[in-house]
Amino acid sequence: MKRALILYLLTTWTLFLIVVSCDRHRHVIRGFVDEPQDSILIDLSDYIRRGSWTELENVKKCDGLYYFLFHVEYVPNLNGPHYVLMAASENKLRAKHIPFPNGADGSFNFFERNDTLIMKMDDGRFYSFDPKKWKWSPITSREKDKGTLYEDDDWMINIVRQGEFGSATWFIDKHSKEEYAFLGLDSGIDGAIRRTSGAFYVVTRTRVYEIPDPSIGFHCDSATRYENVKDIQLLDSRFYKSGYTSPLKYFVNPVVCFDNEDLSGEIILPDGKHYYFNPYYVFGENEMDGRIVASFCASDTLFCVLNTSPGLELAKLDDSQLIPVHHFNKDIGYCHPVLFPYGFPSLTTRYRYRNESNPADERMLLQVNTEEGVAELIDLAHNGNTMLKICYSPTDLQ
Repeated sequence: MKRALILYLLTTWTLFLIVVSCDRHRHVIRGFVDEPQDSILIDLSDYIRRGSWTELENVKKCDGLYYFLFHVEYVPNLNGPHYVLMAASENKLRAKHIPFPNGADGSFNFFERNDTLIMKMDDGRFYSFDPKKWKWSPITSREKDKGTLYEDDDWMINIVRQGEFGSATWFIDKHSKEEYAFLGLDSGIDGAIRRTSGAFYVVTRTRVYEIPDPSIGFHCDSATRYENVKDIQLLDSRFYKSGYTSPLKYFVNPVVCFDNEDLSGEIILPDGKHYYFNPYYVFGENEMDGRIVASFCASDTLFCVLNTSPGLELAKLDDSQLIPVHHFNKDIGYCHPVLFPYGFPSLTTRYRYRNESNPADERMLLQVNTEEGVAELIDLAHNGNTMLKICYSPTDLQ
């Protein structure tokens, strides 16, 4: 009897360890995969009204949880869009509803801070989500400047965009308080600023600019510092009055370029006069054979996710060249963030976050919509990825 009990306990413990081991390591990266390894079915029927159209708008990941934000349109649409938030552990993959704080349903913004999901309301209130208690709590948070693109312990990078009246990017040294501006340089609405130990990178849809030392930019005086000019019109004229007489002196040539635009920045007219134009601006994007759709840093290296003619590709910057790391046999569509944000296939979520097992490295979540009610979530690291198939009902028009 005693022997049988011991055998039973040992068997039970062994099975428990096997289950825990399989559960915990279900989504551990072991190289690159091109097809989903697992799937999740998200039932929204209890949280949307009949007569609605639903799409998965965004996905974020914090502390081992995936957060799925659904955009819901009712037919007829009388009160604007509504939202439903669901979450699931990357190990369990069982979705659970998250009620919004104080009944909020459409006027908010999500972001991650220190592995915590934060909600910012349009009225300036902030809430943090506690997954252990499964509830929101009000918090006090510093409101970031709308022009801030990047910030770390040493630098803050801000931008002013005035359309046809000019744009500029400022690198602000937080220790010396000195500011260096690059007139016309703009990462774009879906671009990014990245940093490794060796340089800053301004990543646009078609180019990568490497800035090893921000002081190569225009050294700002009091008249051209960010806080003093961010709200004025005719930005360019303020710089020219402060001695910005040669735009090409501060131009940074891209180390990677997918477009065929003229980078000279000037045209010499028949009468000998020089006409300067913004060499950072790209006109002919429709004819390019490749686009950068996302970027992140890992192993002190810049990695770019590319949309090429053959499909999705991960590449790394090595000696001023993007070297292919892995090609996914996957079409992601045109991927323009404004003109064609949806359709099938399409890429919507591009969410960069810290690698939980190695916080010095970053990872990237990519949401590829393959058909109505179906998406593939690629959790991408520099040395591999996992892939999850997400299924939900896109319509309830009965």
